[in-house]
Amino acid sequence: MLMPIYSQPAINIKGESTTSLAELFIDLIPKRLPFMQQQSSAGTLAENDIKVLLLENTSQELIEIFNQQGYQTEWYNYLLTDTKLISIIGDVHILNIGPKTHLSANILRHAKNLIGIGCFSVEVSNVDLEYATGMGVAVFHSPFLNSRSVVE
Repeated sequence: MLMPIYSQPAINIKGESTTSLAELFIDLIPKRLPFMQQQSSAGTLAENDIKVLLLENTSQELIEIFNQQGYQTEWYNYLLTDTKLISIIGDVHILNIGPKTHLSANILRHAKNLIGIGCFSVEVSNVDLEYATGMGVAVFHSPFLNSRSVVE
């Protein structure tokens, strides 16, 4: 299994299914839990406190995987405006985006709990990698999982 390396701006995940990305996030959360608990005002975080935001036509399989873990999973099958994204990103721990969502430093600075971003796109130019990695956020790139974006 690939592990996130925080000194790298993005990690390519070569896989044929959404489970590759989900497994990386599920593996990442326990490793980051002590840090996340320090940041939490409650002091402790249970699995059902972990918030996952999935954007842009996320597969039902990925939604089910995160729900089975007991995570709070929210998804939107369309592109959110920057204003809407900023309004909901503050408590999110895991964020999955498609090629149309752009994560600028302005948006990321509102993501106080974010530990990982998964990009279902051909490239990661839609994420401010310098700002994300400066926050300690792992950015996973899975160009092989979204063949639909290549066709588009």
